[in-house]
Amino acid sequence: SGSSRDASAEGKVRAKQAAAFTASALDAIQETAASPSMLEPEAAQNIENDTFERHTKWAGLLFNDSEVERAFLNGHARLHKNVVYKGYCLQIVVAMWFCVQSAMVEFYRQQFCISQANIDQSMDGDEGLEFCEEMFEMTREEVVKFRGNWIFFAWAAMGVVFFNAAGILINWLIHTKWEHLEKVWAIRAVFIIYACELIFLILALLLQAQHFYMWPLVVFLSYVLLFTVSLWFTGTLFIHNLLLFSGGGILYFALSIPLVIADGNLAHSMDPGRFAAFWRTLLYVACAPLSFLFAFILLCGSYLDELTCRKRFLQKAMIAYQQGRIIRMKTRSEGLQKELLQNMLPPMIVEELQKKNYKVSSWSELRTLSKRHVGVSLLFADLVGFTHMSSQVDPSKVMVFLNDLFQGFDSLCEDFHVYKVETVGDCYVASVGVVTGEVINSDFLMQSGESLASPLSLDSEGGRPSLAGSDASPRSSQASARSLQALKREGSSGVFDEFAPEYLASIRNTELLVGFAKAMVREARTMVKPKLKTPVELRIGIHTGNVMSGLIGTKNLRFCLFGDAMNTAARMEQLGRANCIHASCAVFERTPGEKWQKRSGLLDVKGKGKMQSYFLEPQ
Repeated sequence: SGSSRDASAEGKVRAKQAAAFTASALDAIQETAASPSMLEPEAAQNIENDTFERHTKWAGLLFNDSEVERAFLNGHARLHKNVVYKGYCLQIVVAMWFCVQSAMVEFYRQQFCISQANIDQSMDGDEGLEFCEEMFEMTREEVVKFRGNWIFFAWAAMGVVFFNAAGILINWLIHTKWEHLEKVWAIRAVFIIYACELIFLILALLLQAQHFYMWPLVVFLSYVLLFTVSLWFTGTLFIHNLLLFSGGGILYFALSIPLVIADGNLAHSMDPGRFAAFWRTLLYVACAPLSFLFAFILLCGSYLDELTCRKRFLQKAMIAYQQGRIIRMKTRSEGLQKELLQNMLPPMIVEELQKKNYKVSSWSELRTLSKRHVGVSLLFADLVGFTHMSSQVDPSKVMVFLNDLFQGFDSLCEDFHVYKVETVGDCYVASVGVVTGEVINSDFLMQSGESLASPLSLDSEGGRPSLAGSDASPRSSQASARSLQALKREGSSGVFDEFAPEYLASIRNTELLVGFAKAMVREARTMVKPKLKTPVELRIGIHTGNVMSGLIGTKNLRFCLFGDAMNTAARMEQLGRANCIHASCAVFERTPGEKWQKRSGLLDVKGKGKMQSYFLEPQ
């Protein structure tokens, strides 16, 4: 049963591969039909014979998969769309040439008989005219006249023109008007037109054979020329040419053999016309075997040409299939790479790295990714008693515990438009206003010193308009100028212009982050520490201000935030209380709706001096 399962699984894999190959072949044939380079014979020589045999049957004349065969036939018809017109026009020219040639032969016969009549007159004999009467089966008055059979040639020419004009029209309709019809019908239509034309010519010539002293030669030439044009100027396949030769040959011999037998009997008698009968029989015996030889040679060429076309198509389809697999694998790899980076870096950074093909080798490239951000709300959170827990709990269990806890925090980020910056040990760092929330930033360039290189732009997930760009209105430009001035003031004094857009954005960002902090405390209360079985307690610090963002290093890229606001938020967390949110005055001023408790006395913050801070205990 194990081998049966393996065989079944292998069969399913092969079926999927065949389906994928068929789909690729259907697409590849469009390129094959439109690619002149694929017409080169060398394109079909690169495919191995055993590979071609695995995909074909009937001596390489049919693909195993019906859909691949259909794609090949449709593409082959498209490839020979214009060649068919040339074949039809060539037939009309050949028909006209036959008329002219017949007239030249008749003119030569007439001149020969006239010369014989003159010789007989000068010698008082009639041997020359008697020869002409016997040879050409004419009366003495007819042999010196031009007998062109104009009515027959007119009808024959009209028939040829009719069939070829109909073929041109049908080919044009199939390729341009009848779009729902498969293009392989163009090849089938050509085969039907040529078959009808061949039948018409054989019947017309043989039924009028008594008027042609050279009918075996005329029929042979008509047969060979039509077959040659059908082979090289139609795109018909080997099976079509084989049917055309077989059907035409059967009809030709079925109608001509009785005529030849009658002429042979007449040639061996002493009846009048025996010389003409002998001449026709001699021509027939000479031309009939040649028709087989020419047909055999042309059929061999048709077979080899079709094999070349099928190998060329198969190689093109296999190349397209392999290219499709490579492209799909590359696309999948790039998608996974981009998805992984988006989980590590902000989308805007990933897009910039993608433009650089994920290669950053110098600070000049990195600095284009750096930005200043205004009105950013920052959060630091860590576990109370984490060091004590780590000393008593196995590291693997600590890692599982932190993963479960931080996954819970991560699930809250989207609800509050929070961007998770990083985790260091038990410390969880998040922000609103850098990637998510109300984003106000400017590009950062290092020239003679740090500077704001362009007007600030205001974006939001709620769709608020941008305040920067070439299409900004005068009012927007004035707002951008106020934002810039407010940023400079805040950088020096820590106070925002309350009417500036960045101050309004900072209010929204702070409200979102405070809501996220309260949700974090509630989420932490649902868990207990491993082994110790004590409740999880968080210390959270929040501050709102300006930061700088960018990538650090050129290996193992890491998105980081810098600035005094980061230090202040970290100090708020370090000097906070368990299960409480410790915030700066900037946060307090932007969230007057919260039940803040003013901390008694000023807080001595390292590097900042005395600061007033506030506590919020989530319910």
